[in-house]
Amino acid sequence: MKHVSAFDGLRGIAVLMVLAGHTAANYQPFSVEAHRWLGAFANASFGVRLFFVLSGYLITSLLLDERARTGRISLLAFYRRRAVRILPAFYVFLAAILVLQIWHSFGVTPSAALAAATHTWNYAWLWITAPASGEWTLGHLWTLALEQQFYLFWPGLLIGLGTRRAGWAALALIVWCPLARVATYFLMPGQRGHLGMMFHTAIDSLMIGCLAALLVQNEKIRAGLIRHGTAGAITGFTWALGLSPLMGELVRGFPVVAGFTLDALAAAWIIAWLHHRSPPVAAGLLEKGILPWLGALSYSLYLWQQVFLSPSGWLAEGNIVLPWLGAIGAAWISYTCIEKPALRWRVGRRTNSKDYATP
Repeated sequence: MKHVSAFDGLRGIAVLMVLAGHTAANYQPFSVEAHRWLGAFANASFGVRLFFVLSGYLITSLLLDERARTGRISLLAFYRRRAVRILPAFYVFLAAILVLQIWHSFGVTPSAALAAATHTWNYAWLWITAPASGEWTLGHLWTLALEQQFYLFWPGLLIGLGTRRAGWAALALIVWCPLARVATYFLMPGQRGHLGMMFHTAIDSLMIGCLAALLVQNEKIRAGLIRHGTAGAITGFTWALGLSPLMGELVRGFPVVAGFTLDALAAAWIIAWLHHRSPPVAAGLLEKGILPWLGALSYSLYLWQQVFLSPSGWLAEGNIVLPWLGAIGAAWISYTCIEKPALRWRVGRRTNSKDYATP
């Protein structure tokens, strides 16, 4: 799969939405009503779904590409690429938090650190209770846990079932997840706060990306995408930036019942459109300037932003500039000193240097 420059900018938009959402939620001078509405329209949730869909789309496209090129999919090569891409920056982040606790308490207990290190954070609430500060510092790692669980699940399924049946399996999970969220909400009230995090209730966003990558292999679907793609992309952006957060605020339970899935469907259309028909205007916005630069930093920025956008840190004191600069600075150091050397090592081993599927 050739590198799609517009995806770098799209990842930049996704991480900006996450940063904006956390800032709006934790900036103390805002009134309660401002927190509510600004937090909704900053739409960090859509930023997360966008990352998930893009990951599913790229992972599937790369696996299909490998099979078309070599006649097979190597799970060993896949997991080696993913490990080199994901684990160094993550474990350095986790180790740094544990060391920094010597001078500043982040509330990270040994059991919480173990849950983070084993990529089980999206289920860790079943067996650990972390202090509120620890829940915030490591709380975002539910997304990485879900992503890692997806890596263990999807490539083997694609190999075992083949393209067609794997597509049907993805569709079944897309239908299943909203039903599972609703059933869990009513039958297991203690799990309500985790409905968008657990594998069995939240894998639909990743599956939508996978299914989109499978569908665009069909020439008729690609032709339809090219013909109607711009109108669909405009609708998708309108949904993500306006209608989705509005519905989430006005209709009780909407995100759980349908919002997460509809957000992912909108993201999938935008991603497929950019892949197969990226017009000059979109390319100009997404391939140049600060957005692709932020997209390159997005994984490290995802890891470190939680530390700087804490509800008890600079934002609580009414300062927005310092936490943003701190998060971006830490991400740049992580990207420059850890991610890039790891990627150069991977390229040196003759692996695919254009694997951009990251959480």
